[in-house]
Amino acid sequence: MQLFTLFAGILCLMSGVSYALPGPVAEMDQVPGGIHLWNTVTNMGQFPGHGHANNFNLGVTAEWKNHLAQFAEQDISRAFPYLQQRFVRFLQRGRDVLPVAEAKDQWLARHLVNAYVNRRRVNMAHALHVGGARQNAEELSVHGPPGSSSSDDEGTASSYW
Repeated sequence: MQLFTLFAGILCLMSGVSYALPGPVAEMDQVPGGIHLWNTVTNMGQFPGHGHANNFNLGVTAEWKNHLAQFAEQDISRAFPYLQQRFVRFLQRGRDVLPVAEAKDQWLARHLVNAYVNRRRVNMAHALHVGGARQNAEELSVHGPPGSSSSDDEGTASSYW
């Protein structure tokens, strides 16, 4: 009897942990529309899909829809494979909104928003890094390496005149 009680207690703990809803990633505010998308999912209980009109106040942007097209099925299968069918059908049908009131649906919707924000933030940082490197290369081609000067130093044509 004690073994059964212990087993039941462990199962109860495991089921409670498995549906612990994830919070927003720390960088949520660094992605345009990220916080709005999080609020749409968590407070409004709606998961916007491909068919939803772009609306920055709800966090529905072209980047969000692009993320859904490229990564949603992959992220869904990694998170909760048995929920995959419902979310994938929703995405394939191009619908506007999927209600996500149940804890398991909220978990998956939050997971997808966090995955989007993480990918978008990394892509934005990469673009900033590449843009900075490109700007540095352009400056080098115009001004030369640091420490070099195009003024009237010895060895330049103007120093002979």
